[in-house]
Amino acid sequence: MINTINDINDSAVWGALSTGIGYSQLEEMFAIMDVPVKSSKKFKKHKIAIEQVGNNQAWEEHLTTKIKLAGSQEKRIAEEKGH
Repeated sequence: MINTINDINDSAVWGALSTGIGYSQLEEMFAIMDVPVKSSKKFKKHKIAIEQVGNNQAWEEHLTTKIKLAGSQEKRIAEEKGH
């Protein structure tokens, strides 16, 4: 679960990078959803930090952990709703 603003920013930037989009596309997508987006300067700051993690190959483990956690949460919620 995302607990901090930095987690949200990192997740947004990581999502953008992993799907092959950049700041402009992320900004447009967020505008469509009426979600405020951070500045391009903040995007770049998070991108650099993520790329440094990526250079250490830790990003793959981190993403796998996040994906598994999200899947577990989604399954639990579906089961609670009787699906």
